[in-house]
Amino acid sequence: MLDALDRRIVAALERDARISFGELAEEVGLSKTPCWKRVKALEEAGVIRGYSTRIDPAGIGFGIEAFIQVSIDFEVSDAFEAAVKTHPLIRRCYATTGEADYLLQIVTVDMMALDRML
Repeated sequence: MLDALDRRIVAALERDARISFGELAEEVGLSKTPCWKRVKALEEAGVIRGYSTRIDPAGIGFGIEAFIQVSIDFEVSDAFEAAVKTHPLIRRCYATTGEADYLLQIVTVDMMALDRML
């Protein structure tokens, strides 16, 4: 269970994962070493699973972002999920309930590329 200080640390790291331990400690009201120890404990507990860089798709030439609902037969779900994992245009795949089985988040360079993908 996270205490208020841990929640402040997590919130600060969500805003800026590149913040220095000194800046983080100052922001949450700790000295540097106790702050570092708390971050390490959060990492070891699996609360912090890693750090990543968020890339703007348009900045690397992917100007179209789309969400696509997909319905499939249960028998092909394993093959579908395997294909999704390797497709370069699929950023995320969510299992859903209701009319569609999956929701795909797609990025493409333009509408023609999206049409080809569909």
